[in-house]
Amino acid sequence: MKTATWRNASSVLGAFVFAWLALPTLFAGADYTLDRWYRLGDDPSEGAFANSSVSITYDSSGLLGQSPSQLADLEAIGSPLYVDISGDRPHANATLDNYAISFDGATQYLHGPNLNIPYESTKPNFSYTGTDDRGYQLWFKINTVSDAYQHMLDDGDEHSAIITPAGDLGFEMRSNDGGQASVGSQTAAVANEWVHYAQIRPDGANGGALGYINGLAAVSQSAIYDSSSLELAIAADAEDDTLGGTAFTPSYNGLISDIEMFVFGEGYGDYSYTTDNGYFTDVFLPSTAGYSYTDSNQDGHNDNAWIAGDINFDGQLNVDDVMAFIAGWNSDNAGTINGNGPSFGDYQTLGLGDLDLDGDTDVDDWLVLRATGVTAGVGSLSDLLEGATVPEPTSLVLLAAGLFAMACYRSRV
Repeated sequence: MKTATWRNASSVLGAFVFAWLALPTLFAGADYTLDRWYRLGDDPSEGAFANSSVSITYDSSGLLGQSPSQLADLEAIGSPLYVDISGDRPHANATLDNYAISFDGATQYLHGPNLNIPYESTKPNFSYTGTDDRGYQLWFKINTVSDAYQHMLDDGDEHSAIITPAGDLGFEMRSNDGGQASVGSQTAAVANEWVHYAQIRPDGANGGALGYINGLAAVSQSAIYDSSSLELAIAADAEDDTLGGTAFTPSYNGLISDIEMFVFGEGYGDYSYTTDNGYFTDVFLPSTAGYSYTDSNQDGHNDNAWIAGDINFDGQLNVDDVMAFIAGWNSDNAGTINGNGPSFGDYQTLGLGDLDLDGDTDVDDWLVLRATGVTAGVGSLSDLLEGATVPEPTSLVLLAAGLFAMACYRSRV
């Protein structure tokens, strides 16, 4: 048995204190740059009421009267209708979400300037110099599942939220390197159910184009994509009309609510699944024992943030999270993701200890967990995997206090 010395104590306490001081840096909030927020009837300026026709729907992300314009409003074609969804919101706490727009799948759609490559965007909030990392998320509710493609969103014919002819939920990324364009997920489309989509290009060409369905990792594709002069289409497929313009094919039959399009990288913020995926923050997290939902800043998202390292989602960082990590050791979600892109994680893998959200629980995640300070005094990873007893949280506190007292005593002699 080793004798406790000042050097032993100081190293333990130093690591413990340093980890907690470093925590804000290691788990800083993402704060991506919101480029578009299409509330589809919930912006008061729109004057929406149930069963009224849509002529234009506003971008609520910027200020009026700016040059260059901060807004990218969408024009409606075919008179789609506003629908009151206050009794049928995508998630129960979304009190700002009272309206959606209904599309018939034959004549109705919205269109406007694309985002596509942010630094080439035709109507940006900023110049977005140097960045091509971007993403979007939206809610939709299908009326009819058919044997043809349905497009909920098509941004310049490069990024698309789709339902495949096989009836599967899926995504498109028009790769210019010969990669897959349309990839269906392992989730079948179901009529009359709200679904949340997010498609993220988080880390350059090598980071993949990652598709989440209801917060779960579903599709991973190549992240190399082309410039495009084609427009953004909602509820339609956008294609080249061979005359230098955009040909629209209405294809989606159902409701769409609350679309966000955003930019990050090169000084425009970063994307973090645990702070930016609307399903995780607004639906999954409030459904757990440790978290609730509030939206004091009225941005449509939960103010309550996940505590970094809280693997069991009980709202606390303690030894139970270490045990949850050990229980999830060496797990992965490789069998649940379609496509040829990189692996990535979600709230299910996170609950198994996948703290770096790369789709598996391994030693990299242990290093992330250690950085929170919660593993101080619980032994090495190898000991834990071999079944060594983990001290109770109170024991860890007493140990730290004892070591601190020892350090103070040694410093006086």
